[in-house]
Amino acid sequence: MRKVSEVLYASMVLAHLLLLTAIAHAQPITAETKDAVIAKLRQVVDERAYTSGVDFEKLDQHLAKHKDAIDRTVDARAFSTAVNKALREFEISHLRLLTPMTATNRRTTERIGIGVAARKTDEGLVLQEVVEGGPAETAGLRQGDLVLKIDGEPASSTEPLGGAEGSTVRLTVRRADGDTTEDVVVTRGKFQTRKPETLVITSPGRAVLRIPTFSVGYDTRAIETLFKQIKDEEVQELVLDLRSNGGGRVTNLNHLLSFFLARDTEVGTNISRTLARRYREQTQGDPTDAVAIAKWTKANFRVRAQQANRFTGRVAVLIDRNSASASEIAASALRELRAAPLVGAPSAGAVLVSTHLPLSDGWELQFPLSDYVTIKGVRLEAHKIQPDATVTAPRAKEPASDEAVAKAFELLGTARPQAPLVPPAPPVPAPPAPAAPEREPAMAP
Repeated sequence: MRKVSEVLYASMVLAHLLLLTAIAHAQPITAETKDAVIAKLRQVVDERAYTSGVDFEKLDQHLAKHKDAIDRTVDARAFSTAVNKALREFEISHLRLLTPMTATNRRTTERIGIGVAARKTDEGLVLQEVVEGGPAETAGLRQGDLVLKIDGEPASSTEPLGGAEGSTVRLTVRRADGDTTEDVVVTRGKFQTRKPETLVITSPGRAVLRIPTFSVGYDTRAIETLFKQIKDEEVQELVLDLRSNGGGRVTNLNHLLSFFLARDTEVGTNISRTLARRYREQTQGDPTDAVAIAKWTKANFRVRAQQANRFTGRVAVLIDRNSASASEIAASALRELRAAPLVGAPSAGAVLVSTHLPLSDGWELQFPLSDYVTIKGVRLEAHKIQPDATVTAPRAKEPASDEAVAKAFELLGTARPQAPLVPPAPPVPAPPAPAAPEREPAMAP
């Protein structure tokens, strides 16, 4: 089996993932293809999937529950939707079937659509974000607008917003101020989903660094340049904005953490199937207790690099409901190891180490390989990170008028001193312990 890059990826079932993915005409699917995809999916889940306390042997039971819906599908998108409903019966993140189109698009930053991020409400779809320069912005849509109807039908789903390049969609929109309702015609087209990392010096010694993703589009060179600027500008208080960052590659997460933590700093533990089995065999302990396994093992996730421009000042982190996976690991690490205050809204609680594997005919499965526990013993999957200060206002275009940024700087000005930045002490010899896994599970591509 060829090597597959292992990634942390936010597999949140949110509208903006659908809208920032290219949606073309429905792709027909045959019964033979469906059978082949499900057969390979069964094999992969049976042989490789792992999450603490989850019984993947129930896959057939979940598929049987949704068999009628799966059998009725005649196109790729409907088939993936039906299968994913079965997979959601496991009630975990990072387990989903991707159509050939979606599997291809996840490796790029160019999309076709209208370019918005939306959240479903009882009234319709609230636009949480409008891609700069995208079709929706060009048509005059703005963050906070409420889509009431799509082509005359109630806006109960995001799927009708997708379509072929050059086609149009008519939206009935109530403006964010609540005073105006109007129809807006948007022509679907190409747009870029990549958002560049940004640094804004808000005042002498203070700055806001925004990291939009750890996935495709994360630019290591750009980030290294920004941290050099932070050092040159003598920034002492830094707000790290991870709002709406749905996660990405472990290597990119590790790269960012190396600008805040010394090399070899232990950040957390990945609990794999192999590690859980060894724990049971050698301790007779509960193999579903991820926290206990993390305390027992020595195979911890560590910061790999030493950065010349490592930030030595005070840091706060902004999170929201769309901060997931690698973002949650970063936020927790800085809270636990740098005493960084967290500001915003509770995070997604979607933290499993996963990978993507080809199935057949271009289909792909994202599935979890490892659970994750922070260095201070907190399991993050299904446990939303609670901020130290809650700010529900949406991100402002400029940091100077952003309520969460203001609150973060307020906390940085009043909080106790943060943990000193010193390299970890040499390890103290420990009593004989069972052998660690051959490698840290799922931590290297």
